[in-house]
Amino acid sequence: MKHLICISNAGNVEAVRSMSVFREEGESSFNQFLNDLDDNQWLLYNISYFYIPTLDVNTLLENIVLLLTSSKGIWSIIFNFWML
Repeated sequence: MKHLICISNAGNVEAVRSMSVFREEGESSFNQFLNDLDDNQWLLYNISYFYIPTLDVNTLLENIVLLLTSSKGIWSIIFNFWML
């Protein structure tokens, strides 16, 4: 989650890069992701899921799902809270 918070600001790219360990293919993908973020003005589409068992119980955020369009398809970033 720390990476996502940082990458939401173009000025934090180097901080995110320093927190990450990439293989060659991963580095290339990260750079493409940055280009796509820039093309989309650093905006991600949020389609997160909420669990609402009843109106009497607090709503729970099940996970966070973010989408980013790309010239090669769509990036999807998924955070499942049960995995954190």
